[in-house]
Amino acid sequence: MNVTALMQSRMIKAIAGIAVSQPLQLRFLIASRPEHEIQKTFDLPLVNNISTRLTLDWKYNPDQDIKTYLLDAFNIIKQTHVLAYELSEISGWPAWYDLAKLVKKSSGQFIYASIVVKYISDDNHDPREALKAIIHKTVRGT
Repeated sequence: MNVTALMQSRMIKAIAGIAVSQPLQLRFLIASRPEHEIQKTFDLPLVNNISTRLTLDWKYNPDQDIKTYLLDAFNIIKQTHVLAYELSEISGWPAWYDLAKLVKKSSGQFIYASIVVKYISDDNHDPREALKAIIHKTVRGT
């Protein structure tokens, strides 16, 4: 067991020990990749008896959530960007096929979508050009 896995295991056991010994109205959310050592720790009776696991996989339809996030983010960009006036004049931006490409490129990961939104919403870029650069994988040097 490496040092990081050992520390993670100890932290989970400490939280479980406190939760069992002290009747607190406190909940912990621990998010992690399904690493072997962490799974072993959660399989221990002390931890397993007081915890619930939720696997975030494809059955939770992350693509629909990412699409909703992107639609909301693009609406905010159209309202708040320094080029908002120009963007508000364009109906259908972004195009549905560009949105679909972004969702597909996200591969179920919000981190990709959030970075895309951060880049496109930057006032130093024209959002239309920034979106094209992402879709077509061309980034200009600054």
